[in-house]
This record gives sequence, structure tokens and C-alpha cells, in this order.
Amino acid sequence: MLNTTTILLFANILLLIIGSLFLVSRQRNAQREIEKNHAEIASLKNELQALYSGAAGVGTHLARIESQINTLSERQEQFDVHDSSTMSYSEAIELVHQGATESDLVERCGLLREEAELLIRLHKDDAANVD
Repeated sequence: MLNTTTILLFANILLLIIGSLFLVSRQRNAQREIEKNHAEIASLKNELQALYSGAAGVGTHLARIESQINTLSERQEQFDVHDSSTMSYSEAIELVHQGATESDLVERCGLLREEAELLIRLHKDDAANVD
């Protein structure tokens, strides 16, 4: 018969084999989890790179839009300055009705000579009808 020491030795060997199999199984599971995490990290890196590229494109687009807005603002200011420094056409027409000459319209309204001439031709007859 087997003595107690031999039985204990076999039991310990059996426990070591079972423990080793358990540890190998755990190691395989951990390795699969690591590989899964690496794949997810790679995917996240790609998404982050796409976001960086998109953000750079948006920044460029915003800079271009800002430049266009500044240009338009400057042009609007030029129009505003021009409009405030000259009388309106309706005021010039009123002066034509009062008998103003081309020179009067050029001087007082800031019109070009051709504009003044055209206004007089268009509205001189109206002035005669008003009287």
C-alpha cells in the first residue's frame, strides 16, 4: 500500500498541475484582453488624428471667413463714409426742382458732373410741372 507521504506527494502534484492549468488559462485571458485593449487604443488614435485634422481644417476655414468679414467690414465702412459725405439723390432732385445747376449739384451734393447732368435732364421737367 501506498504510504501517506506518497499520497500527499501525489495530491500536491495534482494541485500544482491544476493550479498551473488555472494560471495558464488566466494568462491567456489576460493576453486576449491586452490585445483587445491595443486594438481599441489604435482605433482611438485614428479617431483622435481625424479630429485633429478636422480641427485644423476648421481653423483654416475660420481664418478665411474672418478675413472675408474684415474685408467686407472695411468696404462697408467706406460706403458709410461715402454716403455720409454726400447728399442723397432725393436731396439733389429737390435742389433740381429749386433750379440748381450742374455745378451746384457737383459742389453741394458731391455728384459727378455726369450724374448732375442726368438728374437735371430727368427732373427739370418735373420742376416745371410743380410750379
